[in-house]
Amino acid sequence: MIAASIAVIVCIASMLMAGRIAARRGRSTRTWIWLAAVFGPLATLAAWALPAKRVPSHIAANGH
Repeated sequence: MIAASIAVIVCIASMLMAGRIAARRGRSTRTWIWLAAVFGPLATLAAWALPAKRVPSHIAANGH
């Protein structure tokens, strides 16, 4: 029972961290949260390891 509780906590923490990392790197937050729900901490590591997406300068200037 304790192991299951720890696994759920780790999974939720991974989802939050993957979403935050994805947002900072210009990637889809929703996609990375779902990936973390399925793959756990591995998705968080993958989100961290991938390079940030380049945003075209005209989009970055407009804030969209």
